[in-house]
Amino acid sequence: MAKIDLILPIENAIITNNIGYITNYKGAIMLKSILGSENAERVLIFIAARDEGYATEIANFFETSLFGIQSQLERLETGNVLVNQTVGRTRVYTLNPAYPFVNELKSLLTKALEFYPEEVREKLLFNRRRPRRRGKPL
Repeated sequence: MAKIDLILPIENAIITNNIGYITNYKGAIMLKSILGSENAERVLIFIAARDEGYATEIANFFETSLFGIQSQLERLETGNVLVNQTVGRTRVYTLNPAYPFVNELKSLLTKALEFYPEEVREKLLFNRRRPRRRGKPL
């Protein structure tokens, strides 16, 4: 049986069966079937790329609802995949180092991140936490 490569544009999405993933707005959703939701993948990819994150930051990055991200953060924390630390009034989440499969999860997320579009991957990996010095050129 011959392998058929199919690429169909669908409102900012490309569906391709030769690799088996869907690329949509703001990134590639490849682990939805394993993790159960797009927001779970978004949360884990963001935290894997930046080592930490908080709900509003993740929701703003992926331009998605805050409630969906908060729900996934809570679900993943209940499952001991994530832990949080309060910094000021913000709950910052990281991968739980005591989670038995943390290394395997990091490997899976790192591999999935390789298939994200270059522009999204660069934005995820560029983690500027402080403001630019006044008058400094871009």
